[in-house]
Amino acid sequence: EEIVTRINSLEGRNSYTKETIAHMKASMLDEEVRYISFEDANTKGLTGAKYGQSNNLEHTWGIYAYNKGVHFEEKDEAFEASRGGSHGVGKIASNAASDLHLMFFANCDANGEQHLGGTIQLIEHYYHDAYYRSTGYFAKLEQTTFMPYENTYGHVFEKNTRGLKIVIPFLRESFYDEMEVIRAVCDSFFIAILQRKLIVHVNDLTIDATSIEHIVKQEQYYEQRVPMMKKVFTPLYVNTFMTKEPRTITIPHRDTALTFQLYFQYDEQIAKGRVGIVRTIGMKIEDFAAKNNATKPYNAVLIG
Repeated sequence: EEIVTRINSLEGRNSYTKETIAHMKASMLDEEVRYISFEDANTKGLTGAKYGQSNNLEHTWGIYAYNKGVHFEEKDEAFEASRGGSHGVGKIASNAASDLHLMFFANCDANGEQHLGGTIQLIEHYYHDAYYRSTGYFAKLEQTTFMPYENTYGHVFEKNTRGLKIVIPFLRESFYDEMEVIRAVCDSFFIAILQRKLIVHVNDLTIDATSIEHIVKQEQYYEQRVPMMKKVFTPLYVNTFMTKEPRTITIPHRDTALTFQLYFQYDEQIAKGRVGIVRTIGMKIEDFAAKNNATKPYNAVLIG
């Protein structure tokens, strides 16, 4: 109800904000609300939730919940350099996927303590005789400090196993596609999955080291004609990684040397030569087109 009254108080100052506000107001009238939720397991979760906005670098709840563009750094420099995510950008991506720019996150820590937070990105507005900035937090204000709510909301918002759960209500219709979610998982994390570092459940489908090869070979998910693979190369990457022996490549860099594993496949059917560049954690970060070789018949996977 508070979100509804807030959005109804917004005033557009130009064509873009007027269109955005009109879309948000129309979305609020839906009797059924689309949403997506995703959660992890076998992870640490966020720490220090009971301290709220503590500004303590050891309390990852406060950093995640109330500091956009800031992330917790591991003391182990090598581990910090290799890990993915947690670098700030993802904190606004969830809001962008919602028609109301709204997201919630539920956390269960090592002690089994469960808390619920959230953010909304509106525009600056006048509400109940006061002016407000664009970012709103789902939190209690105790004196001048944000404190989280204990998670007693259940069902969609429930998280009773250690880790973090993100809930995006009023999901944009363009993202409401299970097959696109499955492809996105395979495209970005095929190495982590094949290396048995990651298992992903998308509704009733399990994507793991034993199933991903079968998934990427299905026409419902991916183009299977090699000459027609010109934008999405995941089936080729999976085949290259699974059938080719790696070559070790060492590149001098300052006072050290960087080592990579290269899996390379030559096939004259391939129309676009691409290198899938993969971070140490097993996440693909780029389909790299080598200069002057973008149309050569090869496929490669390069792992740091």
